[in-house]
Amino acid sequence: MTKEAEENLAGTKRIAFVSSVDRLPKGKCGLLYCNEVFEHFPPAEIENAIGQIKGLLSENGVAVIGVPIEIFIPALLKGAFRMTRRYGAYDSRCSTVLRASLGIPVRDRPIADSGPGLPWHFQHMGFDHRPFRKRLERDFVILRTKTSPIPWLGTFLNNEIYYILRKADGVPG
Repeated sequence: MTKEAEENLAGTKRIAFVSSVDRLPKGKCGLLYCNEVFEHFPPAEIENAIGQIKGLLSENGVAVIGVPIEIFIPALLKGAFRMTRRYGAYDSRCSTVLRASLGIPVRDRPIADSGPGLPWHFQHMGFDHRPFRKRLERDFVILRTKTSPIPWLGTFLNNEIYYILRKADGVPG
């Protein structure tokens, strides 16, 4: 994916690709955008990523984090679609889709390694943006949320929710 991004953005000014977050300057990032990543992380990796974002953001920096909506009606619609494509897989089992559609936390999401030492949830089904939001609120001020693709439908029928964040006062990076 990095190679594809480098090819697509070749010649673009002010974009640098790095192989590790550790190579980025701390406290200097004015805007950080992260889309469709957190739903793949187990809890320990979520904590690590939030700590990295806090450390990278400048004093007035803003982070935009987008995650899928995988509960209630969106879960039912997505689950039904997944059932037509790969019936029986974890994210297209009737029991998993039903639990997510009812807003019941799914606790048995499978984890596999995405790389050396990087545990990963390959499926979105079972991710719940509500506790994720509460976790973000411990370290960030949520300036705004936006759902997509039709903002006025809120989380009722949309696919994604974006959190626009700033570090909370008194929260060191």
